[in-house]
Amino acid sequence: MDITIPELRLVLEYDGGFYHAGRELHDGEKSNALREAGWQVVRLREFPLDRIDSQDLPVPVMAPAYADDLMPQILSHLGSVLDESSVGIFHQELRRPSPDGRPAWQWTSPPPLFLDGLQALQAFVAREGHALPPSEHVEGDFRLGRWVMRQRRLRRDNKLSRPEQHMLEGQPGWSWDWRENRWDMFIAALTSFTDREGHLQVPQAHTEDGYPLGAKVAQTRGLHRGGRLSPQRQVELAALPGWTWEPDRHRRHTDGPTQLAAF
Repeated sequence: MDITIPELRLVLEYDGGFYHAGRELHDGEKSNALREAGWQVVRLREFPLDRIDSQDLPVPVMAPAYADDLMPQILSHLGSVLDESSVGIFHQELRRPSPDGRPAWQWTSPPPLFLDGLQALQAFVAREGHALPPSEHVEGDFRLGRWVMRQRRLRRDNKLSRPEQHMLEGQPGWSWDWRENRWDMFIAALTSFTDREGHLQVPQAHTEDGYPLGAKVAQTRGLHRGGRLSPQRQVELAALPGWTWEPDRHRRHTDGPTQLAAF
């Protein structure tokens, strides 16, 4: 969920025109599940996406710096679709100024470097399907891996604004603690390797886009031999095409027929 407002039992979802294209069934089912759980759901559907539900609002493609221009339209729409018990609270909050005198809802544009990083991260996500770039990954000419690490440090030190946090949390697979996602990074690197090479015989010194994949494969096989790899992870690896727990034995079996034929 992109934005939740518990006081209104409201979920706001922003459906980007690229990522959500062709996902109408999935997004509609998610909205219905949330409504069954007692939430009101409004989807902001970026052009050229059409409404899924009558409560959705089509919005144009617009840079974040100009989001203020959309706010009157969004607020007017929310005022027309919220249920009776929520609309009073909603209008009361709109009239309450923030401490610095601005309306509480006003957007403050993130700095340009953040927007450059977010754009690079979105390109990475669109290609890789997750938001866990290796620490040394460079997207185009942008040092995305280092930028992601910096955003995590800024949040840990309470120096990252809430809008910036929300934009990062909206990326598929985003995590503030990379250690929680080390296994996902390993699987993503394995998948990238096998999609390109057609096998999983990873050389021990191999790095995959800055990730030490060969060393991690050897370590994981060692954990398996020592009985220290969880059954769930064993099953996940065994399901990967070409995975083997004994690479040398596998290589002997696959090389044998070729050597006999040559003889």
